[in-house]
Amino acid sequence: MIQRARRRWPDLLALFGITALSLAYLWPLVRRFSSAMAGDGFDRYVFQWTNWWVTKALAQGQRLYHTEVLFHPQGADLHFLSYSWLNTFVWWSLQGVLGKVAAYNFTVWWSWPLAGFGAYLLGRQVLDDHRAAFIAGIIYAFYPYHFAQRNHLNLLSIQWIPFSLLFLVRATKDSRWLDGALSGLFFAFSGLSSWHLLTLSGLLGGLWVLYASLSKQMVWSAKTWRALLALVITVAAVTGPFLAPLVWKQVAGPADESPYLGKETETQTDLVAYFLPNLYHPLWGDAAAPVHRRFLRAKDHAVALGYVPLGLLICAVVRWGKERTGRFWLIGFAVFWLLALGPFPRINGEPYPSIPLPYRLVGWSFPVRSLRSPARFNIIVGLCLCVVGGASARWLMSKLPRRLSTTAFVVITALIMLEYWSWPFPTRVPSMPAGYAPIIADSGDFAIADLPISNDLAKQYMSYQTVHQRPTVTGHVSRPPEEAYAFIESNDLLRSMWRGRQPDPQGDAQADLAALADANVRYLVAHKPELSTNELASLHAYLRLEPVYDDQEIRIYSTTSADGH
Repeated sequence: MIQRARRRWPDLLALFGITALSLAYLWPLVRRFSSAMAGDGFDRYVFQWTNWWVTKALAQGQRLYHTEVLFHPQGADLHFLSYSWLNTFVWWSLQGVLGKVAAYNFTVWWSWPLAGFGAYLLGRQVLDDHRAAFIAGIIYAFYPYHFAQRNHLNLLSIQWIPFSLLFLVRATKDSRWLDGALSGLFFAFSGLSSWHLLTLSGLLGGLWVLYASLSKQMVWSAKTWRALLALVITVAAVTGPFLAPLVWKQVAGPADESPYLGKETETQTDLVAYFLPNLYHPLWGDAAAPVHRRFLRAKDHAVALGYVPLGLLICAVVRWGKERTGRFWLIGFAVFWLLALGPFPRINGEPYPSIPLPYRLVGWSFPVRSLRSPARFNIIVGLCLCVVGGASARWLMSKLPRRLSTTAFVVITALIMLEYWSWPFPTRVPSMPAGYAPIIADSGDFAIADLPISNDLAKQYMSYQTVHQRPTVTGHVSRPPEEAYAFIESNDLLRSMWRGRQPDPQGDAQADLAALADANVRYLVAHKPELSTNELASLHAYLRLEPVYDDQEIRIYSTTSADGH
């Protein structure tokens, strides 16, 4: 027992170290754990709304994959909403004890220590060196692309991928069915966090099985087949109830309706992005920002490899013929890095469509097409980079005397953390305009229309909806069908506020208000911070109504007032 505890002691130290670093790295979030929400973008509202909707639908016996509270009056299909089932379950389990804000923040925070510890365990399995494995763990956990997904709870939840690969490696080498089942469980956890993560980890897992078979690291036997079968059965059993409705929707849906039409020529990674300093660094992030702004979708290109990990990567390339341990992970890095570049390269913002890249060969396939964005391959780039970096660090430390190797370990770890340090982690205090109080107090079944209308603002309005709980004419789902905006397009007032942020002065206000009232839209809520003085004045002049409520944040008009209907 004592000897076994001693063997586990380095693992406990690694867990403690990665957790301590995660607490420091996310201290602005930890410090305001119960008072401010993690993130600073509009997308975070969607995941908070999803948590609310799932609990509401289950409690009231409503359909999970269709809602009447968005895109009133026709409602919206939710099959391809960005569900993060596992995080929703954890949030629901903790909210009664921690509160809704702290419970949501926990589902964000735990990604860092679990991702780091999972990569550490994977590195220890592959590299057989605790210090090199620790370096692998911090590269994976604190890789800037992880921070870049702070508003996307589904893509943020990368913590289960290294665990799934760890047990897959064990299953293929030792042919134990339990390792296969555990690998399947963690693959399923990735899927229940995001179907994109299941696709990405599945592609990496498939590449490993192919490599292990060709390199004779895996011997096909009855036990091996049993271990892999346990993996498949576990994934199917755990994810099946959640995945089956999506599969049915895809099969039974119209032939011309595809939720997987991505924008591959816009969402690939700019080649220069890998070699820039960390965009989020408090010291040199501002210096990198002007270059980032040249990228077509700058927010998706925070993928700085870091100069120390890049040096370790170059070391691995140079030692290709001598380093067998990390060879698969170097191959994996090359494969997924090339895929992340998309169908053709973009360099410093400039596209080069005449240069074909491997993505063109596989972009049509369902697994790759379902990701919708080549940039998402950077999640696996980070995992492969961490093992490659750990392998090179192990070799460097092995060439030094023990005392110097310990110093090298500390210096490499500190330099990586210095390069990857993203500060401060953004938080926002959840707030809702006080003017919604009359709407909350109003009895009856009715909808509201928040103005102006935009895709991003619709996400914020969804967060307000979790409090006022009234249907709205706007909304956001990942792939809304065209009919979702049919009501907005049919009403001149809503359409003009959707397309131009102010009414058409030639329109018929009374007809617009009457149509809204007939559709049971009782209130128009104008959000003053989102409207210019002229736009707000234009709306007021068009409606020719006295507001039923007016303060510094919102102005509310009733569609059923005497002058309007």
